[in-house]
Amino acid sequence: LTTLLLSGGAIAAASLVGFGIGQRTRALLFSRNQKLKTALRTLAVENEELKRQSIEPYADEIITPMPQKMDFGQAGEQIKILLIDDDCQHSELLIQYLSRANYTVVRANNGMEALSLLDRHFQPNLILLSESLPDMTGYETCQKIRMQFGVHELPVVMLTPTDLVADGVEELEAGFNDYLVKPVSKPRLMIRLKTHLRFAHLNA
Repeated sequence: LTTLLLSGGAIAAASLVGFGIGQRTRALLFSRNQKLKTALRTLAVENEELKRQSIEPYADEIITPMPQKMDFGQAGEQIKILLIDDDCQHSELLIQYLSRANYTVVRANNGMEALSLLDRHFQPNLILLSESLPDMTGYETCQKIRMQFGVHELPVVMLTPTDLVADGVEELEAGFNDYLVKPVSKPRLMIRLKTHLRFAHLNA
C-alpha cells in the first residue's frame, strides 16, 4: 500500500506491506488513488504556474491578482474562502492577501464556529483550516466537514506551523486536499488556491 502527499514542491511516500486486500481495502485504495492523482495534477500545474510567473516558491513579490469574476462557476459568482484559524496575526495577513486578490473571506475562530456556518448553508469554494484550534484539532474539524462535502466538491487546505507532515496518510484519511506551512507565502497561497479551485470546478 503506497500513499503520496504533495509537500511544497516534493512528494512524500510511505509503504505498508503484508496486508491482505479485501473489499474494504480496495475501496480505501481507490479513494486514496483518486486523491493521489489530484495531488500529482496539482504539483504539475503548480510547477508550470511558478515557471510562468518566473518566481521562486517563497518569493515576496505579489503575483497578478485573480479577477473578481472567474471563468468558472455561476455567472458573476464571487469566490468565497472560509478561513478557520484562531491566530489573529496570521489570519489578518491571509485576509489581506486574499482581499487584494478579490476573494471574499469569512473567518471562523474555531471548529464549532466554522461547522455552524456550514450548517447554516454557507458554502465556501475553498477552506483554509488551521491544524490547531482551541476547541478541536484541524483533523477532527476536517473529518466533520467531509460528512457534508466530498474531497472533490470542497477543497480543504491545512495550515500547519511546521513542515513535518510525515507520510500524508493521516492527512489524506482526515480529508485534506493539501497543506501549506505557516507563515504562508503570497505566491504559493495564490497558486495553490487557483489550482484547487480549478480542479473543484472540473470535478463539479
